[in-house]
Amino acid sequence: MSKYFLSGLMFVHLIPALSAQVRTHVTHPAAGIFLQLSEIQEAVPNPANETLPIIFIDPAKTYQQMDGFGFTLTGGSAQLINRMSSEKRAALLEELFGTKGEQIGISYLRISIGASDLSDQVFSYCDLPEGQTDVELETFSIEPERKDLIPVLKAILKINPDIKIMGSPWSPPVWMKTNGKSVGGSLKPVFYGAYARYFVKYIQAMQREGIPIDAITVQNEPLHPGNNPSLLMQPHEQAEFIKKHL
Repeated sequence: MSKYFLSGLMFVHLIPALSAQVRTHVTHPAAGIFLQLSEIQEAVPNPANETLPIIFIDPAKTYQQMDGFGFTLTGGSAQLINRMSSEKRAALLEELFGTKGEQIGISYLRISIGASDLSDQVFSYCDLPEGQTDVELETFSIEPERKDLIPVLKAILKINPDIKIMGSPWSPPVWMKTNGKSVGGSLKPVFYGAYARYFVKYIQAMQREGIPIDAITVQNEPLHPGNNPSLLMQPHEQAEFIKKHL
């Protein structure tokens, strides 16, 4: 059995009186499958195998509210989408973000604040020559996003104005870091205040573009400093930064 997104197996049992069919869209490029609509049959627990967990779902009981479902739209993805013909690009975005008929209706996106490790180049919004700093962020600019990411986001918002967008940084500007490099290092405490202003300027700049940011995280994969770009940000550092500066 092929496994695309499952890391384990479990039985999901819908209460019979409330059960309904579940449909999924499956993509498996190696098999030539792209957004194929599939139906999931109701799973029946096997009493002989008591090692597998059984989840009982009762749609009549509600707990926390989900803000939405979606994925990370990287700079690399935005670049590839922008390279499509206008007709194919429009069709793709409609299928992904539209809410009519068989359209998927993605409702939440995560984007990188600055470059991610899936961007075609490493950048922040306040890059400076080595040895220089800009604590007041006078050189701050989201200009690197104007070519690909911002146009794609604007097209998505035209299709679904209610979509929510989260921003996550892979790294602060290198002059804020202990090693002065895009890979690894930690955020210097002396720049906690400047980095907090960096987030504020980012949210304000995106808002001026008509792109509201619903939420942010302070660091992507904070304990994995091996990507380019990346940052090591221990829990106590995150707590200090969030509590006293953001």
